[in-house]
Amino acid sequence: MLIVNTLKQLNDALASARQRHHRIGLVPTMGALHAGHTSLVAKAHSACDVVVVSIFVNPTQFNNLDDLHNYPKTLTADLNLLFQTNCTIVYTPDTAQLYNAQTPPPPDVTLGIIGEVMEAQHRPGHFKGVLQVVDLLLTQVAPTELYLGQKDFQQCAVISQLIQQHHPHLQLITLPTIRETDGLAMSSRNSRLDPHSRALAPNIHQTLQHIKKAWHTKPDATHWQHWGQAQINTFGDCEYVKLVDALTLLPANSTTQSIVICVAALIGGVRLIDNIKIENTHQKST
Repeated sequence: MLIVNTLKQLNDALASARQRHHRIGLVPTMGALHAGHTSLVAKAHSACDVVVVSIFVNPTQFNNLDDLHNYPKTLTADLNLLFQTNCTIVYTPDTAQLYNAQTPPPPDVTLGIIGEVMEAQHRPGHFKGVLQVVDLLLTQVAPTELYLGQKDFQQCAVISQLIQQHHPHLQLITLPTIRETDGLAMSSRNSRLDPHSRALAPNIHQTLQHIKKAWHTKPDATHWQHWGQAQINTFGDCEYVKLVDALTLLPANSTTQSIVICVAALIGGVRLIDNIKIENTHQKST
């Protein structure tokens, strides 16, 4: 495994693979790695000749400076974990490598409703920063495949639009959320949970599971959004529970074929997100 810090080092490391038209997989991360990340590396290794993992805590996607300051930074542990995987190159640029006088502005991406709901409402400017850093990484690494986890469901949808509009030859692969044994979605932010909050956090997934199981007996999105918010507020501070069309992110209804339940909540002051899908077999009579 090769660790590179600069764009020149990255280009030198990838020169041979590019000349031979090898498949290059990119797993972009902000560090504090866990089994969810290593599952992406394993999937990339199964399909690609070279696997690049980027580690960069991107300041432009944080609308809350305290969140940026408190974001876990565990580079030594991350590298030790990646040494145990089939990662080929770890790219750890500093801010100047990505943001300098030559850095282009954020790409112009038409998002429509995808860029207006849920995370976009609660984290103003977040997706602008995501689009900018992902576009920069795609330009610098020039991968053939990009690997993302589905825990950040809306972010995957946003990046999919970036790829369709600006990187059409790139393949996007999304993988299911990896969970702890108690159901909590693995997240870099989980390390910030104190013991009491960590014990409460799995209730988020349990709330989603309840809605999924009960949906077919009462396919009413508004009801379950209110119920989910009230339930989460018994153990945390719910920002939103939304049932949306998995393809468009428009509000779901009883005839939506594929629904995703998305949630964001603060548990002990730590913001966590999660989601779960419902394949809807309920249809209104006509």
